[in-house]
Amino acid sequence: MAKKPKNKPEPEPEWEEEPELIPTLPEDDEDILAIPEINEVKHNTFLRLAKPRTQKVLNSLKILGNCANKSSYAYFSHEIEKIFDTIGIALAETKTKFEEKIQDQKALFDF
Repeated sequence: MAKKPKNKPEPEPEWEEEPELIPTLPEDDEDILAIPEINEVKHNTFLRLAKPRTQKVLNSLKILGNCANKSSYAYFSHEIEKIFDTIGIALAETKTKFEEKIQDQKALFDF
C-alpha cells in the first residue's frame, strides 16, 4: 500500500499593506471619483436613485402645470404664489442638504 501524503497546511498569503481607508479628499469634485474603494458603490447608488427620483419630481411638476388650464380649473393668484413659494422653500431646503454634505465631507477630511 502507498502512503498517503501528509496534509500540509497551505502557507498564508503574503498581503500587501492595506490601503488607507479614509484618504484625504481632493479639492475638485471630479477627482473624488478617483477613490474607488470608497466612492464607486456609493456613487453608483446615488446615480441609480437620484435619476428616477428627479424624474418623478419633474413629472409631478408637469402634472401640477396641468392645473393651469383655466378652461378646467379656477384659481386665484395668491393660491399660485403659495404653491410656488412652498415648492421654492422645499427646493432650497433640499439643495442646502446637498451643500451641507459637501462641506461636511471636506471639513471631515481636512487634516
